[in-house]
Amino acid sequence: MFRYTGGVPQLINVLCDSAMLCAFADEKNRVDQELLEAAVDELQWVPYIERLRERERILDNTDERYIGGIPLARLEIRENNQIISNFELPAGRVIISRGKGNDLTIPSKVISRHHAQIVTDLQQSMLEDLNSTNGIYVGSKRVRHHQLNDGDIITIGRHEILYRSLRGREQEHEIQDDPEDTARERTKR
Repeated sequence: MFRYTGGVPQLINVLCDSAMLCAFADEKNRVDQELLEAAVDELQWVPYIERLRERERILDNTDERYIGGIPLARLEIRENNQIISNFELPAGRVIISRGKGNDLTIPSKVISRHHAQIVTDLQQSMLEDLNSTNGIYVGSKRVRHHQLNDGDIITIGRHEILYRSLRGREQEHEIQDDPEDTARERTKR
């Protein structure tokens, strides 16, 4: 259990809950190593130390565009088709919950205290359900683990979260605005 949770209480709770659900599904009274491994597979977790190494690799990146927490993606949170807030995603992990003290708080009784997380790195953002009571949906499909794509709409209760990737947009803008590149393109034609 420590291998996958690193001793983090919140992660221990998620893994134990998943293992107990696996035991219930298999009609077993005890959680053994096999059921614990089934829970890890269900959560699609890699060992905790590997997640830490990946996070360090992301945070140590020397690409100037990503230093200082520059956002790699943006979330637009909506309720009843009204934008209630925006949230920028730098590299790292963001916990979505109803409870104060987490990264992204959405005040709603249908959202769990630790509902979901989004792990963002230079290449992608991964959405993961943290064994929430009511689940998370992308489009109309309930998901436990999902690689987010630009324009995806995450639904949690009556809230919708629009995911927008910002990766590469500064670079594209610079290329389009570079007068030398524009002159070269005209010369080629």
